[in-house]
Amino acid sequence: MVTDEEFNALKRKVGELEEKVNRELLRRQESPIIDEGLEERIQKFAKDVGISVENLRKVFDFGETNLSLIAIIDGKGEEEKQLKAALCILTAYHYFLSRDDIVAENLRDKIKNLGIKSLTNLSTYLRRYPNFIICNVRSGSNTSTYKITYPGIKRGLELIKELSGV
Repeated sequence: MVTDEEFNALKRKVGELEEKVNRELLRRQESPIIDEGLEERIQKFAKDVGISVENLRKVFDFGETNLSLIAIIDGKGEEEKQLKAALCILTAYHYFLSRDDIVAENLRDKIKNLGIKSLTNLSTYLRRYPNFIICNVRSGSNTSTYKITYPGIKRGLELIKELSGV
């Protein structure tokens, strides 16, 4: 059994490792956007969404190589909330990090951090929307990913705008 203190220490370590892995993935992709500073990337993302930086910061918290969805996601049920959150996160990855995919476990953690429940069926729910998200999920695999499609990006932009209050 792990104590709360040990668990929190593990969570911090995992967060640090995720940040390190994301930084290395971005470096290897040699994305021109990553050469820009954090504020420049946030400004460009806000412009792409069609909202102010201030409104974008109501939706996301930004780090140099990572981001977190912080807006409250409304929906009729957990499935709708999970889809909306996944679309927003993947759209942000597309624009802010120049990535169209995310490791399945990272997406699950980001959605869980929003307080959205019933993540056991996340891949089942997201597979129902192949026009928005391509699920490359293999049971028990560490390489499972979710990839956003063009219609998914379009819907994600609409959701981000809604969440920003515009």
